[in-house]
Amino acid sequence: MNREIFVHYFKGQISSEDEKILLDWIDESEANKQEFIEARRAWDMLLLTTPMETEQRVVRWNFRRISLEIGKIAAAVIVVSTIAFALYKSQEHNLAQFSQTIEAPAGQMVKVTLPDGTKVWLNSRTKLSYNFSYGNVTRNVKLNGEAFFEVAHDKKHPFIVSAGRYDVTALGTAFNVYAYNESGEDLFSTSLIRGKVSVANTSTNEQVILTPNMKAEVDHGKLKATSTSTAEDMLWKSGVYSFNNMTLADILERLERYYDVTIDIQNKNILSSTCTGKFRKNEGITHILDVIKAEANFRYQYNAEKQHVTIY
Repeated sequence: MNREIFVHYFKGQISSEDEKILLDWIDESEANKQEFIEARRAWDMLLLTTPMETEQRVVRWNFRRISLEIGKIAAAVIVVSTIAFALYKSQEHNLAQFSQTIEAPAGQMVKVTLPDGTKVWLNSRTKLSYNFSYGNVTRNVKLNGEAFFEVAHDKKHPFIVSAGRYDVTALGTAFNVYAYNESGEDLFSTSLIRGKVSVANTSTNEQVILTPNMKAEVDHGKLKATSTSTAEDMLWKSGVYSFNNMTLADILERLERYYDVTIDIQNKNILSSTCTGKFRKNEGITHILDVIKAEANFRYQYNAEKQHVTIY
């Protein structure tokens, strides 16, 4: 199989004729299926380099070289899902059943360039998933966590971020999405830097339209859009954590993710206290706690070995 067909498919630039050739080739044997999976895994790992480097290295298709590059990347975990991997020949047959997930570990940030040129910055403990068919028909991604998107313009293929119950749809724009789902709470907000996006609750069909310097968030279960200074929501990309009149409960939850610690709160009365401040990530969690404890009136103990904080 001509490896350039792989590259064209991964970049969403494959013709219908070449796509059929690729699918028929994958159907021929289990070995072909596994080769395709490995090729996709290598491609996704190389998305963590610059777009130019990715294209040059994959076109040459030197697997030994690719393996060396993968060995250098420790900032993210990429998982290729092959659950229910059943390929069959039909007019509707495609590779949408394949998916891959890029995950930023706790305490780290990851920058990814998607096949269409869209750039994504993933904050700590964030997962981004998309199908192998990304860019061919649609540009859909799934997000659990916080990410900043610089979307490549493509009128024919809207860019859609699905974050729990909410969808953010754009053509070419830059925006931030905060949507951690593991707590079971309705944590969601979107801040728009430039362009235009629609934000929809897929459960209730509520929808709001954002223009630059607007933010959509959930208030008592309802979507609302407000004018705001969105720049502070993007500071985490530069290693700065900004808390603007945020409750201590929200701040501590974020610190757990940012620094990969467990925080035991024994004094629940302080959780409704609000704090405002900006901190550099490399200043460390103890510096942040030292500053906000004076405002929120609490004491704490930090066990660095166990990565555990107790707040009194």
